[in-house]
Amino acid sequence: KVGANKAQNIENALAKIRYAVTDKGARVVALPECFNSPYGTQHFPAYAEEIPTGETSRSLAAIAKELGIYLIGGTIPEKCKTDSQLYNTCTVWSPDGDLMATYRKIHLFDINIPGGITFRESDVLTGGSSLATVSIDGAKIGIGICYDIRFDELARLYRNEGCDMLIYPGAFNMKTGPLHWELLARGRANDTQSYVATISPARDPSAGYVAWGHSMVVDPWAKVITEAGEEEATVVADVNLQTVDEVRAQIPIFSQRRTDLYKTEGEQLLHNITITKGPLDVEQLIMLELDYRVSPIQSEQITFVQLRGTGPGCSASISNNVDRKKRLLGTVSSVTQLKEFTVNLSVYGITRVNVR
Repeated sequence: KVGANKAQNIENALAKIRYAVTDKGARVVALPECFNSPYGTQHFPAYAEEIPTGETSRSLAAIAKELGIYLIGGTIPEKCKTDSQLYNTCTVWSPDGDLMATYRKIHLFDINIPGGITFRESDVLTGGSSLATVSIDGAKIGIGICYDIRFDELARLYRNEGCDMLIYPGAFNMKTGPLHWELLARGRANDTQSYVATISPARDPSAGYVAWGHSMVVDPWAKVITEAGEEEATVVADVNLQTVDEVRAQIPIFSQRRTDLYKTEGEQLLHNITITKGPLDVEQLIMLELDYRVSPIQSEQITFVQLRGTGPGCSASISNNVDRKKRLLGTVSSVTQLKEFTVNLSVYGITRVNVR
């Protein structure tokens, strides 16, 4: 829960981080939106601080270094030194205590539901203008904040950037939370075939803004794999990157997209790329380095043709293998010398191809 005492809010967050690591074995820890401040436009100016010199940033950097973890630092009201604006900002810290990334909430929470809730973040906050991704233990993670989760275009851009997981610190309310919190988390997981984590403050019925709670992690099948209730809780989940690859291979929606009719920024569809190279000796390794931004390359999408040897009756074959490092390997076999080979590609999302 988040109260009026900023120092106590920070200490409570540090205690929860320590518990997640020492008792639950967490490698990556994420905090909720506005964990050091009550959520309300009347509170943001008084609780705002500069990043990374403010007391909250210093505390997060110190505990990330002490515990040797990656820390998604929820959000805090940020006071920008250069433009004097206030932002709702998420920080990401490395195991060395270094600031890896900052993300300023792009879509500000301005809504008016008669008989429900009226809120206007834009009365005091300024919206951000850039995305933020971090690479952690082989996974690429995109950051959003609360209301951002309603915009599938943002999630799509992160998917175009090759993200395996999306993390949204958030604080839905008692009107929108029951209706949309789980729905949107599962929707973004399904849209992008990624893990999605949503992290909320616990519910405090006495607060001016009452959060829904229910922090959760959703897998790439859009299944909720762990969920908190309304009270303070620590939820832990294992993220398996193989599951991301399997879902994207079994339901290959990104290679089936009609980008001749629609596309988002950062997409590129290349058909029928032909590369010819040779001569090659027997058992020589062929390596294709594929720089893609959208989805792992599937071996069935790539065919090797026109393998021609130097003498009568020569033959050659290629075995395909794809790993998460964006490489496809093929080995020429059963041939004295390969005069040349031609590779035909019809793959979604490639921006560069090298052959060696």
